[in-house]
Amino acid sequence: MNRTSTSLTLAALAFGGLALTSASAQNPNFAYGDLVLAFQSNGGVGSGSYLFANLGPAGLLRDFTTSTPLLSGNLSGLNSSLVSTFGSNWFERTDLFVGAAAIGSSSEFNGYFGFNDPDVTPYVGIPRQSVGTIGAAGSFAPSLTASQTQDLANGTDAAQFFYESAFNTSIAIIPKGSNFNDWDDQNPISGAGVQGPALGGVFSGGVQQAFTVGSFGTFGSVNAQAALDLYRVQAVNNIPGQFGEGQPVNLGTYEGSILIDSLGNISLGNLVAVPEPSLSLLVGAGMIGVMARRRRAVTA
Repeated sequence: MNRTSTSLTLAALAFGGLALTSASAQNPNFAYGDLVLAFQSNGGVGSGSYLFANLGPAGLLRDFTTSTPLLSGNLSGLNSSLVSTFGSNWFERTDLFVGAAAIGSSSEFNGYFGFNDPDVTPYVGIPRQSVGTIGAAGSFAPSLTASQTQDLANGTDAAQFFYESAFNTSIAIIPKGSNFNDWDDQNPISGAGVQGPALGGVFSGGVQQAFTVGSFGTFGSVNAQAALDLYRVQAVNNIPGQFGEGQPVNLGTYEGSILIDSLGNISLGNLVAVPEPSLSLLVGAGMIGVMARRRRAVTA
């Protein structure tokens, strides 16, 4: 599929500004290139649906530095949507899984998509294996072939297409089976809780993390219920001026860890947290948070 998008400045995003919109988009609160967090259960309450939450442009998250002050907090309505879909104890359900992925365009013929990422530059969340150290990956980086990188881009595109085409919110509760090839098809889970081949069949054991009873661990000041490492994979490295020019292809580069707490707060953690309570921000040399609030973000 061939996608195009408008650009968005850091300042606009940081202050809860505009939502990106692709030229063909029907969902004004999602654009191709945005990082989507997805929740699905393989049994019990909510097993007939999955939930999408848009975290904003993956390319912007890629560019976090110690001087990037972004809001960290609750994606408006996320916790209430999780409660209404999966129950009040959603964060301790061992049959609830969370994953993350983004793709600008799966077409290899466009050149650029946005944020200087070439087309066929998928982003994928990989479950952390242990708390480890903030700023360092707690998982193994994907090492793919060229065809696998393309398959990952195609699979991510397919997983997000129904959300883009049939919904108009940042958070969407989507019935399973409502589209032929959507998130739950690209990230299958058996009745026994075993993950099948994910996102174009690239990851044989899946890329979602199951929640557990009790927290996953503490990162700085964030008591995380789940944590995913975000990786960027580029298919080309020879477009002048591209991000990653001259760097390896088909190899995941660690961009940070997506942290989820029991109140539905989302943070991208890559440094030790130093909170500023007066502003409710985690900034500067602290936890760099995902800008998780958009003016038009409402529940489905």
